[in-house]
Amino acid sequence: MASSNNYVPDFAPDPLMDDDVSDQYEEAIALRVEQIKLRVEKIGKKLNKLSKDNYMGGEMDDVVNSEKVIATTINAFSKEVYKRQLAEVYVSALVDFVPRDSWGLNHIADQGLAVGFLCETSEDKGIRLPVSTMVDGRPVWRGVYLRTVRSSAQFKRIKVLAEQVQKARDEENRRQEEALLEGATQDLLQTMKTGGECVFYAPSEKGKRNGRDYYYPGGKVRVLFKDGAIHPVDAQGKCWRIVQDAVEHGVYLEVGSLESDRIDLKGVEADVFLTVVKFHGLCRRGYLKVLKSAERTAKLEEMRSQATVSPKDFVLHGAVGVACLYLKFWNDFKNLNFLVERNSAGKIKVVWFPDYLGDLFSKSQEFVNPGENFCGLDSSLGGILRSIYKLLSQAEQRAAAEQAADDNDDDDNGVNSDADVNVDDDCLEEFTATEEAKARAMANLAANATTGE
Repeated sequence: MASSNNYVPDFAPDPLMDDDVSDQYEEAIALRVEQIKLRVEKIGKKLNKLSKDNYMGGEMDDVVNSEKVIATTINAFSKEVYKRQLAEVYVSALVDFVPRDSWGLNHIADQGLAVGFLCETSEDKGIRLPVSTMVDGRPVWRGVYLRTVRSSAQFKRIKVLAEQVQKARDEENRRQEEALLEGATQDLLQTMKTGGECVFYAPSEKGKRNGRDYYYPGGKVRVLFKDGAIHPVDAQGKCWRIVQDAVEHGVYLEVGSLESDRIDLKGVEADVFLTVVKFHGLCRRGYLKVLKSAERTAKLEEMRSQATVSPKDFVLHGAVGVACLYLKFWNDFKNLNFLVERNSAGKIKVVWFPDYLGDLFSKSQEFVNPGENFCGLDSSLGGILRSIYKLLSQAEQRAAAEQAADDNDDDDNGVNSDADVNVDDDCLEEFTATEEAKARAMANLAANATTGE
């Protein structure tokens, strides 16, 4: 029902719902179309006045109730043709009036599903939109690929809006990141020693504890190291609220507290207890990620020091020796760093790999004849080497094409052709002849002056 302050007008009483009374149906549809447009326009004005913090709060009650009335009314029609017509009018009006941001897209997605105008589909056929789901009694968004039902025109409109929202979001993220990084270092370990402000990335974390799911948000965090303490400054990402709460409550941590997953909370006031715990967990996740990255970098440098041939020579040209290879993705594995060796007989084995790649390379630690196109190796190692071969071949082809283009540019800009050389020679002969004629003329003048002529 509409709110008492007449926030949106009530729908008129339903006409007789007899399928044979077509005139009444047409009148009812026309009336419903105008009522839906008016309601959605008012919903849009309300949403545009609300701040993002109010979108999940009590101020949304009027909007939620009005949207329920619209969805219920549309779904009450018995004829599918009228139901689809009203559903399209409803979603089209939402595209016109809701805020041009993620929250607006969320309303389009939720209401489009509620009236059957949108349905889930595969990634290549749909638009990724945020849909509301309930987790522990709280609304949470999840990205879902949706498509429209029998309306390519509305599909294009929603897709354009989603692309505009994403572009604006990317630009805003870029500006926020620039502001966050300004005047700060990005070397956490060094700044912990020297002091000053630093920006680091803290990953999110989710899992299950005591039979309940948990989720800790992450993002980019800016902190100040001063007098052995860590002070929150700002953040970007889902962890922003954690850092802001820490700033507002004057929370700080001892630098040494990052070494442990537990923190001494004696004397901490009850109203900031949870804020301290969350801020400590956020900073520790970032600290552990930096330590892990530093360890991985050191190991990678050690691996590279053992290499005797380049990846290109090893994979493309069959060079004998040890190579340090890398592949960003392979099936479900990421960041594949490993050492591989080819002996004088042309056989190949994996020399070293990190523990998490054991399932891939445990069967490839003995020399094996690789065969043609690495097909003689274990399927995992063979497939990985074929992928690396393809990438290196493409890179080599691009480099050759760029070099050829540069050579063509040189021919057009400054490298002499035969015609250019001939022109220069002609100019030189003309210059020489002119100078010789001047010399002869001067000699004649001198002779005439001597003889008095």
